[in-house]
Amino acid sequence: MASGQEYRNAMLYHHNAARANHGAGELTWDDACEQNARIAAETCNFAHYVPENAGQGQNLFTVSGDFFNATAGVTESWYKSEFPAMNGHYGEESLDSDTFHAVGHLTQVLWKATTGVGCYSLDCGANMKVNGATSRLNKYTVCNYSPQGNIGTLYKENVGPPISSTNLGLWS
Repeated sequence: MASGQEYRNAMLYHHNAARANHGAGELTWDDACEQNARIAAETCNFAHYVPENAGQGQNLFTVSGDFFNATAGVTESWYKSEFPAMNGHYGEESLDSDTFHAVGHLTQVLWKATTGVGCYSLDCGANMKVNGATSRLNKYTVCNYSPQGNIGTLYKENVGPPISSTNLGLWS
């Protein structure tokens, strides 16, 4: 469904727009991350899979429909939907389990020590599985990050507060 240089450039653009609002450096495309994201995505199983010792983090996204802008949509979802839950947690050394589950996609996108990303998007059709059951959520995107983020007590130094909390922009 989505590959090639245009997809890579757009995915980088949207990730880096979010990161810029938090003082994080730009990501570059990582072919090893893309390869592992593709392996995970092609299972059409909404479950995390990263090869042991790959040192990569991973975000998953699935949605239903005939048209979906994967590059803007997934990043916007991970960023904007979790942005409010992160308020009050910037500057904390670590996050409790409930907070992590509410903001883990966002913090992986923003993680300052992460320098590379590779993603893969496809249409699983009727083959998509969520929690072991067939799902109508047919569009599936997996992004892997290197080095992985969301590490224990390193949140304070890796997830900076937003420069703007109101001007989050339009993602298309």
